[in-house]
Amino acid sequence: MSTAPGARPEDQQDCLVDRLLALVAAAEAKQWSRHRLDQAVSRWSREVATPSDVLTLVAVARRRRGAAPDDELLDQVLHAGVTAVAQRLVREALTDSLTGLATRARLEEEAQRLIAVAARTRSPLTAVMIDVDGLKRINDEQGHHAGDEAIAEVGRAVREHTRKSDRAFRWGGDEFVVFMPGTTADQARVVVDRVQRSCRTAITAGVAAHSGTARDTDLAGWLKRADAAMYQRRETARAQHPPVQADRVRRPARHGRRPGLTGAALAVLVATVASGAGWVGATQVVPTLGTGQAQPEASPTTQPSLAPQPARQVVPTGRPTAVPVEQPRPTTTVVVVERETVQLPTSPTPLPEVPQVVPTSLPTAGPSVLPTEPPSVVGGLLDAVGHLLDGLG
Repeated sequence: MSTAPGARPEDQQDCLVDRLLALVAAAEAKQWSRHRLDQAVSRWSREVATPSDVLTLVAVARRRRGAAPDDELLDQVLHAGVTAVAQRLVREALTDSLTGLATRARLEEEAQRLIAVAARTRSPLTAVMIDVDGLKRINDEQGHHAGDEAIAEVGRAVREHTRKSDRAFRWGGDEFVVFMPGTTADQARVVVDRVQRSCRTAITAGVAAHSGTARDTDLAGWLKRADAAMYQRRETARAQHPPVQADRVRRPARHGRRPGLTGAALAVLVATVASGAGWVGATQVVPTLGTGQAQPEASPTTQPSLAPQPARQVVPTGRPTAVPVEQPRPTTTVVVVERETVQLPTSPTPLPEVPQVVPTSLPTAGPSVLPTEPPSVVGGLLDAVGHLLDGLG
């Protein structure tokens, strides 16, 4: 017998016995009919687990009532209770607990009975195969609990939109079979559309009508035709509504030669190079003696000539000497101008101040400055513009 949460089995048994004695007393007092007594016992037996529990409870009630062993009323109660509990257990065994539909074990027996009735009455008989779309994807992405909810929702929709004369079964994990007597294939499709509109889960259904003859007992072939119609309908739907795939964005390779630029990208590149060239031309440097570093000159006057010229190099004696220096780039000339005051040791006789040494071979009109490595600067500007265009793309 079933036990309520937190209640002891003895208390549950006493409660069931008291209710049974009250039922028997009401039946004796009001002279119930056998049908009404069976209905009352059936409601009482819903809380009894097995037929053997019915025997135990009726025996306890017999002792409390002090009835004779051949009490006819208690015998009727015992027979009705055992029958009701046994039928409930069979019904539960043949009914799917998740959807409330019949299991596959009852399908063949019901199908043969419906085929015999359709052949005798010459009425149409249609089988509908229903499949839940994307159940594996639902289980993988949302969990098996969401998959069970989808199956239960489809089962509820099938129960709501089928008649009492129809027979619905859970065929497999995500498949359902519905036998619809007295229904043509077109009428069955209308019912399928109603089922689809009443649930959020997507389904696909196939319909196959029986031949209507008693000799056609090939149940497997009949269901196979319905299954083939379901898969054909699914393929047709996929062809009409193909899945949308996002296009992959391909970016230009960062090695090798860049492709040609046109339009706005070319205009940005030209403007950037022009401004960079002006910056390179305006930036001039003057070397500082003894440090080897270049410092920007405050006010440049003229642009130097890029023709090859002999270079000067500072020697330890402090005197400028014209020494040809091999330049890595023939178009660049470095001119070093030394301005230095020589301090002589102090003596009683003052010595004349040593004049500034200025090389006579240098031109006096233009400054001795040149831009430092313009090709590398422009190359850096080009790379920066390339990265900028990649980001804009």
